Amino acid sequence: MTLALVVAGAAQPAAPSSARPAVPPAAPPAAGHAQQACGWSDKLSSETRNLLFIDTAATYWSATVEVPDGAHIEVRGDFPRARYLSLVTYDVRGRTIDHLTDTEIDPDPGSVNPFRSGASRTATDRRYTVRVVNERVPAAGPAPNTLYTENADGSRSTRATREARLTLRVYTPDAGTDEAGGVPLPLITVVLPSGERIARPPCLDATTAPVEGAGFSVPGGGGTDPPAWERFLPDGLGENVDNAYVVETFMTAHGEVLALEARAPTFPSTRDGDAEMGTGQVRYWSMCTNLLTTAVLECVQDEDVPVDAAGSFTIVVSRPDARPANATTECGVAWLPAAPDTDTILVYRHMLPDPSFAEAIQNVGPGTGERTMGVYYPRGTYYATADAYERLGCERPAAPEAASAGRDEGSSDGGTTTGTRQLPRWLPAGVALGLALVAAGAVVLVRRATSGGRRGLRGRRG
Repeated sequence: MTLALVVAGAAQPAAPSSARPAVPPAAPPAAGHAQQACGWSDKLSSETRNLLFIDTAATYWSATVEVPDGAHIEVRGDFPRARYLSLVTYDVRGRTIDHLTDTEIDPDPGSVNPFRSGASRTATDRRYTVRVVNERVPAAGPAPNTLYTENADGSRSTRATREARLTLRVYTPDAGTDEAGGVPLPLITVVLPSGERIARPPCLDATTAPVEGAGFSVPGGGGTDPPAWERFLPDGLGENVDNAYVVETFMTAHGEVLALEARAPTFPSTRDGDAEMGTGQVRYWSMCTNLLTTAVLECVQDEDVPVDAAGSFTIVVSRPDARPANATTECGVAWLPAAPDTDTILVYRHMLPDPSFAEAIQNVGPGTGERTMGVYYPRGTYYATADAYERLGCERPAAPEAASAGRDEGSSDGGTTTGTRQLPRWLPAGVALGLALVAAGAVVLVRRATSGGRRGLRGRRG
């Protein structure tokens, strides 16, 4: 089954970048002037141009830069204080041509790449330089720190138009830094054959053009009960090849509340400024709710999701006015808002899994999600009402077992189970009173959340 998605494309001016520009910002190009006179000229985030299933922990900056004959582009900057960085070249359809993950970028002499395992994340000298050349990726493999404008088989290319379409991604900046990870945006320079260097300054104050009428099909996401996650392979959505995704659809026809349980992959903690880059089963994971327009409503990131003693999580999805009072971190539950008036796309992502992590989404094939992911597969239970979920109490469920994926048709609380143990249906009087008090406060919090704050619905931009 497929879901047809449409990027709505209402024009949205980009908010001024909070990153410190490497050079003073240039004035927006005059009408009709090629935007190739600029460097970074577009910015996508959940707070600005909210498109392409972007994660709320991520920001993308993009540039389209002319590459004259014999010239190359130099991208020079500092590694950010963040979980992840990548540089990518795309074709005009938003398909990846070439890609550099942070760990693949060699630092400048005397500098440190803080993304490499065991490296210092607090190093002062953290410079890098990447070249972008208007050539095909060599059959023998790419040169170090080099991106190309045509892939190895020639099927994806911008060589003929002599331009590079470049995107910089940063995920999960350290606390106390800005969205660029506390460093200036890298400087883009065109280096001519004569050696002349032409800086391309950012033009992020320009009004960004909308993406209009772009239609996409997402495999799976049929909104079944119980949920059946399927692999989503984006092609032409500006995909990040370091991520893999499974998707489903939250549908209130099955119940007002959906509880998802799975083992959480391990990951390196970075947000509090950890001194060294650690390791884990994945570099990063998250789950997000999205509109059919590909705009994100909200995400819960790995460091924000409570887990039990077995390392398992519970994520509850509901519309804000149906949020259960016990869907709180205090009860060991992460909560995601659903769209108030339409079905909601759920996207679960794994980034850069360790080769030994066989249960990673990257290894899921058609129809093999549950079998491949085992206890890491998010098994779901729908509940008819918030009250039905609240009757579970403020406790954590046991870790789901991969072998017990059968459905319990005997559920009496308005929900069904999919291989996860239901919590006791009784609730002590003291806990019930506590939940009633939490519920009273939750009404106020939900109203605040839906009025435009970061944790609320994001205006349903598209």
